[in-house]
Amino acid sequence: MIKIAAAVTAVVIFLIVLIALIIGKSASQKKDGVQAGLYKIRSLYFYFLIAAIVGVLFITLKPGAMPYTSLQSGEPALVVNVTARTWSWDLSTNQIPENSLVEFDVQSEDVTHGFGIYSPEGKILAQTQVMPGYTNRLRYTFTKPGNYKIMCMELCGVSHHNMMYDLFVGQTSDLKTEASKKGETK
Repeated sequence: MIKIAAAVTAVVIFLIVLIALIIGKSASQKKDGVQAGLYKIRSLYFYFLIAAIVGVLFITLKPGAMPYTSLQSGEPALVVNVTARTWSWDLSTNQIPENSLVEFDVQSEDVTHGFGIYSPEGKILAQTQVMPGYTNRLRYTFTKPGNYKIMCMELCGVSHHNMMYDLFVGQTSDLKTEASKKGETK
């Protein structure tokens, strides 16, 4: 899809340059002396700008540069149902297997929220918008074990800052141990 968009953009830019060349040639032929020289400088400046724009488009539209072109395909190892409601998250599980594709099906019961997954170091790893009446799907593979945080990224009210949830990522045996510890403390 991105390659098609880049190709269409390149064709449109080429057509604009071609039209500008045709119009520019006819305009510069009618001028003489200093005016013709200025038109030539202006047209060189125009071509430089077009080349710069094409270069920037090439850099920004190439497949590796887009954040979601590396979405993982295939069946997820785990589907986590997530419901956002005023100042809290409800997840079907907070035990996530390491090195497995996880799909978060995220929806809201009330207002718009932002679903952000943060690493144990506090860096954002993935995010999606959470809207009432719509389910967004976010896929992510957790490559390191640890305690991750889910935080709301959209101002949703007075207790927005308290809208956090802990995820535990680890090997399957670690997850069973963590689940049993949580069961003992309840």
